[in-house]
Amino acid sequence: MLKLVRLMIMVMLPMAMNAQDLSLESIWLKYSYRVNTGDRIQFQNTDANYTQLVYDKDGTQKLNLYDIASGKLIETLYDGSKIDRDHLFISNYEFSSNDKLVLLATAEEPIFRRSLKANYYAYNIDTDEFHQLSDQGKQMYPHFSPDNKSVAFIRNNNLFYKSLHENKEVQITFDGEINQKINGYADWVYEEEFMLTRAYEWSTRGDQILFIQFDESAVKEYEMQTFHDLYPETTGFKYPKAGEQNSKVSLQLYDLKTEQLRTLNIPFAYEYIPRIYATDNGFAFLLLNRHQNHLQLVSYNIKKDQFNIIYEEKDERYVDVPIVLQYLSGNNWVISSEKDGYTHLYTIINQHVKAITKGNFEVTDYYGMNTSGWVFYQSAEENETERQVYKINIHTDEKIALTAEKGSHSATFSGDNQFFIDNHSADGLPYQISVRESDKGKKIRSIEENKELLKQIKSFWSYKDFFEIPLGEYNLNAWMIKPKNFDPSKKYPVVMFVYGGPGDQNVQNTWGGLDDFWFQILTQKDFIVVSVDNRGTGMKGSDFKKMTYAKLGQLEVEDQIKAAKYLGGLPYIDQDKIGIWGWSYGGYVSAFSLFEGQGIFKAAIAIAPIANWRYYNTVYAERYLGLPQENKMAYETSSLLNAVPNWKAGSLFLAHGMLDDNVHFQNSIKLVEYMNYYGKQYDFYCYPDSDHNIGTSGNRYHLYTKMTNFLLEHLMNE
Repeated sequence: MLKLVRLMIMVMLPMAMNAQDLSLESIWLKYSYRVNTGDRIQFQNTDANYTQLVYDKDGTQKLNLYDIASGKLIETLYDGSKIDRDHLFISNYEFSSNDKLVLLATAEEPIFRRSLKANYYAYNIDTDEFHQLSDQGKQMYPHFSPDNKSVAFIRNNNLFYKSLHENKEVQITFDGEINQKINGYADWVYEEEFMLTRAYEWSTRGDQILFIQFDESAVKEYEMQTFHDLYPETTGFKYPKAGEQNSKVSLQLYDLKTEQLRTLNIPFAYEYIPRIYATDNGFAFLLLNRHQNHLQLVSYNIKKDQFNIIYEEKDERYVDVPIVLQYLSGNNWVISSEKDGYTHLYTIINQHVKAITKGNFEVTDYYGMNTSGWVFYQSAEENETERQVYKINIHTDEKIALTAEKGSHSATFSGDNQFFIDNHSADGLPYQISVRESDKGKKIRSIEENKELLKQIKSFWSYKDFFEIPLGEYNLNAWMIKPKNFDPSKKYPVVMFVYGGPGDQNVQNTWGGLDDFWFQILTQKDFIVVSVDNRGTGMKGSDFKKMTYAKLGQLEVEDQIKAAKYLGGLPYIDQDKIGIWGWSYGGYVSAFSLFEGQGIFKAAIAIAPIANWRYYNTVYAERYLGLPQENKMAYETSSLLNAVPNWKAGSLFLAHGMLDDNVHFQNSIKLVEYMNYYGKQYDFYCYPDSDHNIGTSGNRYHLYTKMTNFLLEHLMNE
């Protein structure tokens, strides 16, 4: 997945900044506009109370338990003042199912941009015992067994478990090797595209573990360089590019009692195993073919050594891995699917599929089902650009909206589903975190209102106007930010912000992160900022999303060009001063739009763009273009490189992180090669030791300074 990860900074202390202090320095060097996202709050598993990792005035960490209704402190479960906090800074935590034990993560070490390893400690709340999970090296993805007797984890590509009662570490696999074989956690492409990290599951009784083994030996290696030392250091990792060999995946079953490990002989053809689940009598898993147009949910009965297809789905284009797949009991599941044109929830009862939600809207998240048959979920059914939380009864079809305020709501429900924490935000409204009851959604109290940040921005914030751009058969969702002192008699230059990738959405009424502060700076410099969601993006149904299949870069670019022409026809916009910018897929669309726009765009900024889909990974590229061996023309027409000769007017700003493990630096190098060959002039900046997000403060500040000056030079000063 190409989506740029927005930088969110969490803080618990008040700030004092004035409106005139809004600057690139305040955004990207001082990080003055910090927001509390509520990401350290977790519900207990056994009751409705919740926990939060907090910091005392002296910096001591405490894990506190709070009463859900009153917010009063019940007790401190973990007190960092009792431990040497210089060595044990807690960055994350996970409770056992009985809430008696908690895993504490310390000394986290990132691996590329998503994975990490850390030193984990198992802390017994009742006895105050504190034990390191392992002293043989940092661990990855530890997880309690359902009986709370053991913790499984990964180290050096091998799977282990720790018997807490015996204080004994047991190694399950011995063949794990970097860039060769992985046991129990996902390879790069699974983690990026299937959002799978921990690739093992305990059985419901805690006596067996099923895990995915990834044989990467035939996958080709991509190498990146750092330049700290006299001789550059090279780092290589397995990255399957479109049309190339994937990891060979298999399911391995380990029995703790017999200490036997065996391979499951899956009787169905498959390329990918993107999910695994524990069931009452064994396990279940998803299978997906290489073309990603045939999905199967398969159960495995351990005692009978029997496989059974529970559900399958086919599509002439592609089938997304469900955003929702929850095991209930027996042969009963909840699943999401686009099979009826929009993403909806369905029950699978003994292989009979029944719709839970219906209508011309998208279900965007699922929170669970209670014993009375109430299903809790998030959707965009009231407005494509907003999110609300609902519940619907599977027996009566009664539906109740649990939130109503404009913007975007997300929920975290208590274990008994009686309460939920609502995280609400909107344009210009940082996260408002509150406790609500789940009967009618009544608000009980606030946990966080980000009052200091809200006070900071009120004096200078220019709000987004949400509207639609009519393009014949389709209306495209859009937003526009005008200068605070907007004068309709003037002509303003425009900066269009695009992402545009399959199923994505830029035009949403939500807190937008630090980029929105940059947009405020641009409006203060008399720019109008606009974003348009082209064909292929989300929230308008599967046909709208999938119409870009096998022709990436065509309809998206056509829509951005048409949108620019529409904007240029407005009386207050200077049609000769329209620019476009984007990152990742957005950088691809931005540069493509400049090349094909025939002068419509005066300037374009492309950060970390994809130059040719052959350079990108198998799962993403092949999902939307097919295999290059079978659909060569689709890869040719979607290549940004082949559009370079069409570039007749306008200026290009190109930038890329040299340690980008997602969209490789190779993409921009090849684009530079082509532009040089055709005699094109451009600005190009590379950022050593920066990944896809170019996230370090010095590099971010430099990048946004250059971008701002580029827009001023080409859209304002000429």
